[in-house]
Amino acid sequence: MPCASSMMFPNRAPEDVYLYTTFVGGSRNKELAKVSRDELKQVVTSDLRQLLGTEGEPKFLTHYYWSKAFPLYGRDYGSVIEAIEKMEKELPGYFYAGNHKGGLSVGKAISSGCKAAESVIAYLDSCSEEK
Repeated sequence: MPCASSMMFPNRAPEDVYLYTTFVGGSRNKELAKVSRDELKQVVTSDLRQLLGTEGEPKFLTHYYWSKAFPLYGRDYGSVIEAIEKMEKELPGYFYAGNHKGGLSVGKAISSGCKAAESVIAYLDSCSEEK
């Protein structure tokens, strides 16, 4: 069964309808920002079918265009990562997670959080073994 935001958050859609929120374009697919709403609908519908096994046509569609909605890392991003890694190394028990470490997407941020949680557990286990 496909995972939709209406499955995670109750009362977002009628019981027999799935609500999906998708993001299209970004720095890797800038050209999609200039296609028509119908073309975007075809792209998203096709992707949802391929990735999640959805069926049918959308019953409702809303489109918002944000030209600068997704922040991009600055030119000096390497120094940010170095500073985060330095803090984690020099401050025992300090673990950093989020979109600045690992990627901007929701999935990458979740992955970063999971890795940090694993590090916290390992750290706490090592602390209890020392006692």
